Amino acid sequence: MPNLDQNNVLEESLDSKATSFPKSPLTQKLQRLYLLQDKLPKLIEDASVPTQELDKYYVKLNIIANEQSSADKYPIEVEEIFLPKKDKPAADKVLFVGGAGVGKSAFLQNITYKWAKGGEHGLFNNKFDYVFKVKLKLLFS
Repeated sequence: MPNLDQNNVLEESLDSKATSFPKSPLTQKLQRLYLLQDKLPKLIEDASVPTQELDKYYVKLNIIANEQSSADKYPIEVEEIFLPKKDKPAADKVLFVGGAGVGKSAFLQNITYKWAKGGEHGLFNNKFDYVFKVKLKLLFS
């Protein structure tokens, strides 16, 4: 169990990564959890392989929006996912589809990490009180 000094160091580290925490205790806990998940998982368990931080090594995916009601497909930035498009209202649900190994889990990790950072580097600032990371393959296995 960490001692009090280690807890203080962790608090300062987390506070330096996130500019501000909303008042909700659940939001604070989620942000703290996601801020700790700032490393990409290693593909090879070898001590000589360096740890890869999300901020330095994450490769941006090309996101193609595909509306259910039309055949139109168009590129979109992650920051625009929940914004209104053309003559359509903002999406309230999003499904990311792709083959095995294309980066869906890393993308999800990156989104939750950026949301937790908040401030000018945050994703979906002031849009969501809570962001829950749910991997569907865990639900169906």
